[in-house]
Amino acid sequence: MNLKTAAAAASIVVMISGCGSRPTPARQTASIARSRDSRQDAEIFAYVAGILNGLDQFDTAVAERDDIFKLNAAARRLIESGVPPSLITQLNQWASSQPAVAGWRREPMLDSLPDELRQLPQFKQLKTRKFSTEDGFSLREAVWLRDISQMAGGRTQDDVELAARLFDWVVRNIQLDAGPSTSDNGEAASAALPTLPWQTLLLGHGMAIDRAWLFVLLARQQGMDVVILDRADLDRAAAPAGSPPLGLSALLSNGELYLFDTALGLPIPGPGGLGIATLAQAVDDETVLRQLDLDSDQPYRLKASDLAEVAALIEASPMYLCERMALVEQQLSSEQKVVLSADASGIARRVSQCAHVATARLWTLPLERADAIRRGARKITRRLVVELEPFAIPYFEASQKRADYTPALWRGRTLHLFGKCTGAESASRFYQIARPADAEFDRWMAGRFEEVEQLMQVNPDEHRRQKEAAERFVECARLAKQDASYWLGLIAFQREDYPTAIDYFGKRTLEATPNGPWASGAWYNLGRSYEALGQIDEAVDAYRQGESVQRIGNLLRAKRLGQTAVSRE
Repeated sequence: MNLKTAAAAASIVVMISGCGSRPTPARQTASIARSRDSRQDAEIFAYVAGILNGLDQFDTAVAERDDIFKLNAAARRLIESGVPPSLITQLNQWASSQPAVAGWRREPMLDSLPDELRQLPQFKQLKTRKFSTEDGFSLREAVWLRDISQMAGGRTQDDVELAARLFDWVVRNIQLDAGPSTSDNGEAASAALPTLPWQTLLLGHGMAIDRAWLFVLLARQQGMDVVILDRADLDRAAAPAGSPPLGLSALLSNGELYLFDTALGLPIPGPGGLGIATLAQAVDDETVLRQLDLDSDQPYRLKASDLAEVAALIEASPMYLCERMALVEQQLSSEQKVVLSADASGIARRVSQCAHVATARLWTLPLERADAIRRGARKITRRLVVELEPFAIPYFEASQKRADYTPALWRGRTLHLFGKCTGAESASRFYQIARPADAEFDRWMAGRFEEVEQLMQVNPDEHRRQKEAAERFVECARLAKQDASYWLGLIAFQREDYPTAIDYFGKRTLEATPNGPWASGAWYNLGRSYEALGQIDEAVDAYRQGESVQRIGNLLRAKRLGQTAVSRE
């Protein structure tokens, strides 16, 4: 059923009237009413499923010429776009008449949370059937995660190989940011923007913990359990002085935990460098972790003894614990399936049976992020909007079908996340729109400033405001071009068009803006592109460049490549 058909069907009210003079028995009347309601519910949900699985067709935000001087307001519109109000309206109409989800209950592990997290408003709404705009964002996030996991995972049926592919997608596509800096007195000197997974995906960069969060959720869409490992001591303050968090992600498969390090951007290699190490292997054999020593002066941060007793942290964002999301998930057909629920207690039982897992508990970071966003909603929204201003740049498009302004970077990025990367209406096309030639760009900018200068004699105050807005526009337009160039390289890599990827990462990103915002990601992906082509010397050289936060992981990759090359000689 296409979206237009589904939308029309959703509005049909089937009228059934009796024939002849004989009155319809009450029982038959009730049966007819139930049948009618059932059909109407099915039609409404068909409409809902059509929207949910065609969200890329609805995320068609438009721009206006005046957005040149109102990027902040335009960026706010973009944040609110992409989730049609009809989705929420129809979900609420449908959900109100649905029976309870069989077996659903409030997650018992919530009772073990600290008081301030147990009181989150979201946990008071787990039973409600009323969907909100925030639920719409969560649903779009889940669709992004599903589409990415399907694209990145390929057709492998092996859990460990599938997890490795999802992890690799995260490392290549989410550039690693440094964590919050710390002042001399131990207080955070600069707090990172507390992003949610959909925001990390949209921006394309995040801290190691953000990468780990995405890895967990991508694996969940493929029916796999990934947990975060930390020290078993519940009181982090009581840990030995200087002891770091473990910072490892672990896939649960066949009673074993397979280890991944999102800060290094590498899986932990198994004994002898073969495969991916399990937790048991890393504890039983010190040489497993020593493979990650860069040299004697730069050892890997963990030892086997650090992993002897660990806590398995389970992702349980409120979205995955509420009944209304479970209701939607169970109604979606296998072709439309999106994972919208999680059994945290079940994961805890399974992971607790693994060797060296001393305890399993809920991961508090997603809940702390939700609390931080609630407490600082306006301030955090302002910061996010500023980061999204380059996405709101309006580009004029003229064709036989239309002539209007388009926020090309936003449209390209959302299509990229929906997996719509090539074709007439694709991420690649909109990314290209967002990177005009330098001469065209200069003419475009000159035109903007000419308009502003005309105000000089008429209204000096407005002239000053619009000049500042035009300067910000120029800054954002240049950032948008850098974003588009880098993301085109990622699309080329995903399509295994490595020469084109090298061109975008090298010439159009690193040569164009050597110290630009994507330098560290471009050096890494340039190395990956050369490596894929078998050009080992060039790959090693790329991994050794720059001052990336992921520098140690890149150097380890270069070291391993060098050793492999020598062994082949």
